[in-house]
Amino acid sequence: MFEHLACVDAYVLVGLAYGGALFDCASHYTPPYKNNLFGGAGFSFATSGDRGKIFSGDFGGTIKTPGSVSLRSVCDHVGSVLEDFYIPMVLGSVRDPEKLNRRPSEAEIL
Repeated sequence: MFEHLACVDAYVLVGLAYGGALFDCASHYTPPYKNNLFGGAGFSFATSGDRGKIFSGDFGGTIKTPGSVSLRSVCDHVGSVLEDFYIPMVLGSVRDPEKLNRRPSEAEIL
């Protein structure tokens, strides 16, 4: 889901995954600290603070609300990183959690 941050007029991407072996394991385990996963999901992420700059191209992990001139290029970029990186990452957390330990190479991301 996309979250709009009004104070900086920018968007972040947040992903949640429920189901699969990773979720089943996490749902039956109570850590001795506060769970940081969003909404009790088995896997979650947010692009804010993304050091890899995959979503936004900058360290903050946000994409400024685009104007009409840059709207098409921003939409193309978001669609591309969703398809090439974030959707496979979320699906992998449900289907094959062992692959989460492997970070895709830059060539796989671009």
